This record gives sequence, structure tokens and C-alpha cells, in this order.
Amino acid sequence: MNIKTHRIAAIATLAACALGGGTPALAAPGAAPEPPPASTPNHDRDHNRTASLPAQGLFAGDQLTAATRSRIDALIAEAQDMRIEVVLVVPTGPWTIDGGTHKDNDLTRARLANVRRYLAGHGLDPRRIFVERRTDKRVREPHLEVQLVGEMHQD
Repeated sequence: MNIKTHRIAAIATLAACALGGGTPALAAPGAAPEPPPASTPNHDRDHNRTASLPAQGLFAGDQLTAATRSRIDALIAEAQDMRIEVVLVVPTGPWTIDGGTHKDNDLTRARLANVRRYLAGHGLDPRRIFVERRTDKRVREPHLEVQLVGEMHQD
């Protein structure tokens, strides 16, 4: 399991505990762990929906462009079969946050706040929308990932 998948799994576990109002159940010492129910899908695809958006053309000033809004709308539509527990907004790559001018930093914060506000406007709980900055020196072009993490609806 890579670090990204591990981090998402940890956040999803914490979110599930928060929704369930408890802590993860621990097995008694010496007890055999319970196998997961057979009907529970065990694929990340069933628990995540992600859009990776190149930074170029995402914003006009600090507002989302129409193309960006339509990509986020498509991601949310794709996740209609899920109960969203956590939303991660992840600017990745060489964004001007650290080391930029005060005006650049304010604009970046305003842009991320507008992404959060747009997601919340679609009915996603603003208390479950988190911004996580990832720096990776190997990434040459900045991009924004929007990850929806949750469970499939049980019909």
C-alpha cells in the first residue's frame, strides 16, 4: 500500500469512527480477527472518486472557471452512488504558497477557499472538506486533486 492510499485509508477510518460515534473495535488478545463481510467491496475504486486538474486554467483571478466547475460537477455526479465521508482538496506540485509574495499567498488561500465553498454548495458537509498540501519535487506542473472518500450506498 503506498503512502497516499494509506493516508486516505486512515482518514476514511477516522471519518467512519466519527460517523459511528465510536472507536475502531479491537479484538481481544488471542482472538482471531473477524473476516470482512462477503458483500463488502474491497477496492479503492468503490470508496474513492478523484479528479486531477492541471493548475493551468483552473481559476480566473481567485474564482473557479466554468471548465473547472464542470469537472468538479462531473466528479460529484460520478459519486452519486456514494455516501461521502471526507473530501480532500490537494494542491500538488510547485504552487506558490511558501516563498511567494503576500499577495500570491492570499490569492492561493482565496482560491482554495472558493474550491471548498463550491463543494459545500453541492451539499457536501463543509466540516468534512479538508485541504492538504503535498509537495513533491518530482512534479513539475502544479495540479489540484479533489478526492471524494466514502462508502457505497447500501440499497
